[in-house]
Amino acid sequence: MNEYDYIVQHGELEFWPDELWQILQTLVRQTHQVNRARQPQIRITKKNCPKYTSPSNDRAEFHQALQLLEQVGVIQIDWLPNASQFVEKIRLINEGQEILNELINTYFPFIPKEERKTLSAQDWDKLIQTVNKYGTLGLRTASHITFGNSHRLDNIRLPNDLGIWEYQDVTVEGANIIRAAGRMSLVTPYGAFNDRWDISGHPGHYLWPWDIQNLTVQAIGQCLILIENPYPMWELMARWKNQDITLVCLHGFATISRSSILATFLDHIYQAFPNLETWIWCDLDPNGLIIANYAYDLVNQLGGRPKFWLMDEAVLEQLEEIILADTKLQILEEEKKDYQILRDFHFNSSLQPLANALLNRRQKGEQEGLVVTL
Repeated sequence: MNEYDYIVQHGELEFWPDELWQILQTLVRQTHQVNRARQPQIRITKKNCPKYTSPSNDRAEFHQALQLLEQVGVIQIDWLPNASQFVEKIRLINEGQEILNELINTYFPFIPKEERKTLSAQDWDKLIQTVNKYGTLGLRTASHITFGNSHRLDNIRLPNDLGIWEYQDVTVEGANIIRAAGRMSLVTPYGAFNDRWDISGHPGHYLWPWDIQNLTVQAIGQCLILIENPYPMWELMARWKNQDITLVCLHGFATISRSSILATFLDHIYQAFPNLETWIWCDLDPNGLIIANYAYDLVNQLGGRPKFWLMDEAVLEQLEEIILADTKLQILEEEKKDYQILRDFHFNSSLQPLANALLNRRQKGEQEGLVVTL
């Protein structure tokens, strides 16, 4: 029995999720679009697989289908590090192309046409201007500098040789994951986490609650940097490689409770390295200020030595010099209670000048573009 017949007989194809068929179609389509030296592959994301990435979804049928395809040599599965029940990436084996194509044409012939956002010719020119001025950049860094908005390029298909790299974020539900990089030596019953600077593949380490609960911190950088968003963290990995620092992403959590996984992780660090200098860097907007404020208090309570970084009034002018768009900063939004937060929240005295500046300007900013100054 050949591989194709084996899949048909044992695969129960009628139960394969539509999302999986779409992923497989994309893999086959890549064989006609990419250089033959590059293996067709696709990363599982919240955008292309919203049901699969949903915490409440049963992934069994998705996994069984993929494992069967891997068993007969059609694909190769990359599982998310430290989480064997979540697929990170699927790679197409050259010999499996014809089998996969026949399966798709026979058992799932109709795939809805992808709907993608597009850029105007003028916007493309602006994007190229950004790359020419600043060189290789992360997707949201380039987006922020070009358009004054870090999300403007989300879901845009960009040429591989443009000089803009992109990585999809893992789905984070609550504070259930720690993303860390840089200088470190961490040991858990499930593995070891050592120095990590490589931004290829999945940038940084992922630590889950079962890692954190029984964590031993053997080494950490002389400075710990808590960063609100993933892309600035990844940029620092690339730009400050091998510096004596450790990077941790806050994932944009508005509140950071003492019982959170992040608090437990930091508690382990400060028990091993009390009074560790800790920089806190968040967006220059009301929510970013709140995150920074909570992070500062938490670090202080746990025994670290916190300070705010790139979060003063002067940074707004610095940001205006970096951004190439006509609109340098975004307008405060009344419906999101931006004004109420800036007027009523009791910020740390070091953050209050920035809060006052945002209120007086009626504007706010993001952190992504600032990486080009570091």
